[in-house]
Amino acid sequence: MITASHILSTIDETYLGLVSGVPNRDPVPVFINPDRSEFRELPEPLRFIAHTPEKSVYVWDALGSFHHTVEGEYNLHIEEEIFGSTAIPTNSLWGLGINLKHRGEMRESDQLDYLVHRIKERDAYKAYKVLKTFHETDWSWAERYISGINNYIADSFLAFVKKWGPYLT
Repeated sequence: MITASHILSTIDETYLGLVSGVPNRDPVPVFINPDRSEFRELPEPLRFIAHTPEKSVYVWDALGSFHHTVEGEYNLHIEEEIFGSTAIPTNSLWGLGINLKHRGEMRESDQLDYLVHRIKERDAYKAYKVLKTFHETDWSWAERYISGINNYIADSFLAFVKKWGPYLT
């Protein structure tokens, strides 16, 4: 018997189609808010974009395409802050993870790692504001698909404050 909760739970889980981006590789499928069966189809490692404006998580084979390609392919409105010559998304979390076959688990984020480890002193306060916003965001909607997001952000924020705190006063 199909229940109302079953119908509601499948409404927001969508197969988006194929995206390319890596030379000499076949296009890979991208899933939005993937369910357990879709995670079983995905290889490891995974890339994802947790897009806060629409509270959607885009997930695909990490070796098959890049964050910028998926962003462009699906016309995601990504707000960015410029640090030197590097644009860092501020309304979406870009990360890499492993596939647990029922959901993903976050393992790294070049975006957050850049803010903690590669910014210049002159950009410390601007990076602090971006990381603080990420830290204060409720990521529970994204944790349904990719676990470890809140912990990774909290760890990044603490590492930033430890490293750059003296420059913020």
